[in-house]
Amino acid sequence: DRQRAQYLNEQTLLARGGMITSAALVDLLVAFERETSQKVWDMIAIAISDLKRFVETNPDAEKKLRAFVGRLAQFQFSRLGWDARPGEPEEDTELRATILGCMVYAEDPDVLAEAIRRFQATPPEQLNPELRSVIMTAAVRYSGDVHVIDRLLDLYQSTSSSDLKSDITNALTSTRDNGAIARLLKLLSDTKTIRPQDTISWYVGLLRNREGRDATWRWLRE
Repeated sequence: DRQRAQYLNEQTLLARGGMITSAALVDLLVAFERETSQKVWDMIAIAISDLKRFVETNPDAEKKLRAFVGRLAQFQFSRLGWDARPGEPEEDTELRATILGCMVYAEDPDVLAEAIRRFQATPPEQLNPELRSVIMTAAVRYSGDVHVIDRLLDLYQSTSSSDLKSDITNALTSTRDNGAIARLLKLLSDTKTIRPQDTISWYVGLLRNREGRDATWRWLRE
């Protein structure tokens, strides 16, 4: 596991430095389709994150990358599913969230529908903590429900759980809605809603969000 993870890390660094092409990195990832190690999948996820940056300004390339990531994760998703099996290895439990994150990025319709169903059927604080961030992010980005933002903001203010607050921050700052982005940016200076110590997490989340990046940068300058 360590050697494979290290090799992937080295190849990712080479791609960042322009020593190999991003296409070579894609070809390499194909070989890990049946990989079951969480350590290796951590490196695969990092490589995918790097590839996302290459395709941000090219819709056709981004569509192809989403499809590729879905194919890459499909075998493990079929093996793991949504719910833990009795006696399953801890590594599988940890890997499930990574795989589901890949399937959400791939915009797999069945996975998105199930994530939204689970969000609507279960209070966020009762969702599986391992999958909660993935489920809430899918609901924010893809449900089309205008009340999701209000629901999560209310929970953010009322919960005392730092982990839940973090998951809510990750989900809300991933929104694709320009109106919601503008609303969240206004809240960055509202200390009654967002604690000062949390402001940087919200800001970084919005800055990482392609749909919110320009507006977030303007907010900082102003």
